[in-house]
Amino acid sequence: MKLRRVPTKQWSFIEGELLGFFDLNSFFSTVIAIVKWKSMLIESIESPYLIGMFNQTSRDWFVWLYKTHVWISSRQVTHADFISKSRTIRYKTPKIQDVLASLTPSLITTEPSIQVQDNRYIPQWVKVIVVQRDGGRCVYCFESDPTLLEFDHRKSWVKGGSSKDPNNICLGCRKCNRKKGARDWGWG
Repeated sequence: MKLRRVPTKQWSFIEGELLGFFDLNSFFSTVIAIVKWKSMLIESIESPYLIGMFNQTSRDWFVWLYKTHVWISSRQVTHADFISKSRTIRYKTPKIQDVLASLTPSLITTEPSIQVQDNRYIPQWVKVIVVQRDGGRCVYCFESDPTLLEFDHRKSWVKGGSSKDPNNICLGCRKCNRKKGARDWGWG
Protein backbone atom coordinates (compact mmCIF):
# COMPACT_ATOMS: atom_id res chain seq x y z
CA MET A 1 0.00 0.00 0.00
CA LYS A 2 1.52 3.26 -1.10
CA LEU A 3 -1.02 5.93 -0.07
CA ARG A 4 -4.54 5.69 1.35
CA ARG A 5 -7.07 8.24 2.58
CA VAL A 6 -8.36 7.46 6.09
CA PRO A 7 -12.17 7.63 6.48
CA THR A 8 -13.31 10.45 8.76
CA LYS A 9 -14.81 7.96 11.24
CA GLN A 10 -11.36 6.48 11.91
CA TRP A 11 -9.67 9.64 13.17
CA SER A 12 -10.52 12.50 15.48
CA PHE A 13 -9.15 15.77 16.77
CA ILE A 14 -10.41 16.83 20.18
CA GLU A 15 -9.82 20.47 21.06
CA GLY A 16 -8.96 21.72 24.52
CA GLU A 17 -8.24 25.34 25.41
CA LEU A 18 -4.67 25.47 24.11
CA LEU A 19 -3.93 21.89 23.11
CA GLY A 20 -5.75 19.30 21.07
CA PHE A 21 -5.51 15.53 20.85
CA PHE A 22 -5.22 13.84 17.44
CA ASP A 23 -6.11 10.14 17.42
CA LEU A 24 -5.91 7.77 14.46
CA ASN A 25 -7.93 4.68 15.36
CA SER A 26 -5.73 4.13 18.46
CA PHE A 27 -2.73 3.28 16.24
CA PHE A 28 -1.26 6.75 16.40
CA SER A 29 -2.01 9.68 18.67
CA THR A 30 -0.33 12.96 19.44
CA VAL A 31 -0.94 16.25 21.22
CA ILE A 32 -0.93 19.32 18.96
CA ALA A 33 -1.32 22.99 19.87
CA ILE A 34 -4.66 24.34 18.57
CA VAL A 35 -2.88 27.17 16.71
CA LYS A 36 -0.55 24.62 15.08
CA TRP A 37 -3.50 22.38 14.07
CA LYS A 38 -5.27 25.28 12.36
CA SER A 39 -2.04 26.23 10.63
CA MET A 40 -1.60 22.61 9.48
CA LEU A 41 -5.15 22.57 8.06
CA ILE A 42 -4.51 25.73 6.07
CA GLU A 43 -1.14 24.50 4.79
CA SER A 44 -2.64 21.12 3.86
CA ILE A 45 -4.88 22.75 1.27
CA GLU A 46 -1.85 23.61 -0.86
CA SER A 47 0.53 20.73 -0.05
CA PRO A 48 0.75 17.59 2.13
CA TYR A 49 1.70 18.06 5.77
CA LEU A 50 3.36 15.22 7.70
CA ILE A 51 1.63 14.85 11.09
CA GLY A 52 3.88 12.02 12.30
CA MET A 53 4.69 8.37 11.98
CA PHE A 54 4.19 5.12 13.87
CA ASN A 55 5.49 1.56 13.67
CA GLN A 56 3.15 -1.40 13.40
CA THR A 57 4.12 -4.98 12.56
CA SER A 58 7.75 -3.93 11.98
CA ARG A 59 6.68 -1.44 9.37
CA ASP A 60 6.80 2.36 9.47
CA TRP A 61 3.57 4.22 8.63
CA PHE A 62 3.42 7.92 7.81
CA VAL A 63 0.40 10.03 8.78
CA TRP A 64 -0.37 12.99 6.51
CA LEU A 65 -2.82 15.86 6.29
CA TYR A 66 -3.80 16.87 2.74
CA LYS A 67 -6.81 18.99 1.71
CA THR A 68 -7.93 18.67 5.37
CA HIS A 69 -8.17 14.87 5.00
CA VAL A 70 -5.98 12.40 6.88
CA TRP A 71 -3.90 10.00 4.78
CA ILE A 72 -1.49 7.17 5.64
CA SER A 73 1.32 5.73 3.59
CA SER A 74 3.75 2.86 4.04
CA ARG A 75 6.64 4.97 2.75
CA GLN A 76 7.56 8.58 2.06
CA VAL A 77 5.41 9.97 -0.76
CA THR A 78 5.59 13.06 -2.92
CA HIS A 79 3.13 15.84 -3.64
CA ALA A 80 2.57 14.25 -7.07
CA ASP A 81 1.43 11.02 -5.35
CA PHE A 82 -1.23 12.97 -3.47
CA ILE A 83 -2.38 14.76 -6.59
CA SER A 84 -2.79 11.53 -8.55
CA LYS A 85 -4.50 9.78 -5.61
CA SER A 86 -6.91 12.63 -4.79
CA ARG A 87 -8.26 13.23 -8.30
CA THR A 88 -11.57 11.78 -7.12
CA ILE A 89 -12.21 14.80 -4.89
CA ARG A 90 -14.71 16.87 -6.88
CA TYR A 91 -13.93 20.39 -5.73
CA LYS A 92 -11.27 22.84 -6.70
CA THR A 93 -8.52 23.56 -4.23
CA PRO A 94 -9.64 26.60 -2.22
CA LYS A 95 -7.44 29.65 -2.03
CA ILE A 96 -5.68 30.21 1.29
CA GLN A 97 -7.21 33.71 1.52
CA ASP A 98 -10.71 32.19 1.36
CA VAL A 99 -9.91 29.68 4.11
CA LEU A 100 -8.41 32.37 6.35
CA ALA A 101 -11.45 34.58 5.82
CA SER A 102 -13.75 31.68 6.69
CA LEU A 103 -12.03 31.19 10.06
CA THR A 104 -13.32 34.66 11.04
CA PRO A 105 -17.09 34.41 11.74
CA SER A 106 -17.66 38.14 11.19
CA LEU A 107 -16.77 37.82 7.49
CA ILE A 108 -20.07 36.21 6.47
CA THR A 109 -21.03 36.72 2.82
CA THR A 110 -24.13 35.58 0.99
CA GLU A 111 -22.30 34.96 -2.31
CA PRO A 112 -19.97 31.96 -2.62
CA SER A 113 -16.32 32.90 -2.75
CA ILE A 114 -15.25 29.59 -4.32
CA GLN A 115 -16.78 29.11 -7.76
CA VAL A 116 -17.37 25.42 -8.51
CA GLN A 117 -20.26 23.33 -9.76
CA ASP A 118 -22.45 23.05 -6.68
CA ASN A 119 -24.64 20.37 -5.15
CA ARG A 120 -25.78 19.57 -1.60
CA TYR A 121 -22.58 17.63 -0.78
CA ILE A 122 -20.45 19.54 1.76
CA PRO A 123 -16.74 18.71 1.31
CA GLN A 124 -14.70 17.50 4.30
CA TRP A 125 -12.45 20.58 4.28
CA VAL A 126 -15.54 22.83 4.62
CA LYS A 127 -16.88 20.71 7.51
CA VAL A 128 -13.56 20.91 9.39
CA ILE A 129 -13.41 24.70 9.03
CA VAL A 130 -17.06 25.15 10.06
CA VAL A 131 -16.76 22.96 13.18
CA GLN A 132 -13.66 24.84 14.29
CA ARG A 133 -15.13 28.26 13.53
CA ASP A 134 -18.46 27.55 15.29
CA GLY A 135 -16.77 25.89 18.26
CA GLY A 136 -18.73 22.65 17.92
CA ARG A 137 -22.01 24.36 18.94
CA CYS A 138 -25.30 25.28 17.27
CA VAL A 139 -25.03 28.92 16.18
CA TYR A 140 -28.71 29.51 17.06
CA CYS A 141 -29.17 27.96 20.53
CA PHE A 142 -25.58 26.88 21.45
CA GLU A 143 -26.45 23.16 21.70
CA SER A 144 -23.19 21.18 21.91
CA ASP A 145 -24.35 17.55 21.77
CA PRO A 146 -22.58 16.20 18.64
CA THR A 147 -25.40 13.69 17.98
CA LEU A 148 -27.86 16.58 17.52
CA LEU A 149 -25.68 18.85 15.35
CA GLU A 150 -26.03 19.19 11.57
CA PHE A 151 -24.51 21.37 8.89
CA ASP A 152 -26.90 24.15 7.87
CA HIS A 153 -26.86 26.42 4.81
CA ARG A 154 -27.07 30.09 5.84
CA LYS A 155 -28.46 30.96 2.40
CA SER A 156 -30.55 27.90 1.68
CA TRP A 157 -29.35 25.53 -1.01
CA VAL A 158 -32.70 25.67 -2.82
CA LYS A 159 -32.24 29.46 -3.15
CA GLY A 160 -28.73 29.09 -4.60
CA GLY A 161 -26.63 28.97 -1.43
CA SER A 162 -23.31 27.18 -1.91
CA SER A 163 -22.27 23.96 -0.17
CA LYS A 164 -18.62 24.62 -1.07
CA ASP A 165 -18.32 27.98 0.69
CA PRO A 166 -17.50 27.78 4.43
CA ASN A 167 -19.09 31.22 4.87
CA ASN A 168 -22.45 29.78 3.79
CA ILE A 169 -22.35 26.71 6.09
CA CYS A 170 -22.82 26.74 9.86
CA LEU A 171 -23.55 24.27 12.64
CA GLY A 172 -27.17 23.98 13.74
CA CYS A 173 -28.96 21.48 15.92
CA ARG A 174 -31.77 19.44 14.35
CA LYS A 175 -34.49 21.43 16.11
CA CYS A 176 -33.18 24.85 15.01
CA ASN A 177 -32.37 23.64 11.49
CA ARG A 178 -35.92 22.27 11.00
CA LYS A 179 -37.44 25.42 12.48
CA LYS A 180 -35.37 27.63 10.14
CA GLY A 181 -36.27 25.54 7.08
CA ALA A 182 -35.52 27.24 3.73
CA ARG A 183 -35.33 30.72 5.26
CA ASP A 184 -31.99 32.49 5.03
CA TRP A 185 -29.50 33.42 7.78
CA GLY A 186 -30.91 35.94 10.25
CA TRP A 187 -34.32 34.25 10.42
CA GLY A 188 -34.60 34.59 14.20
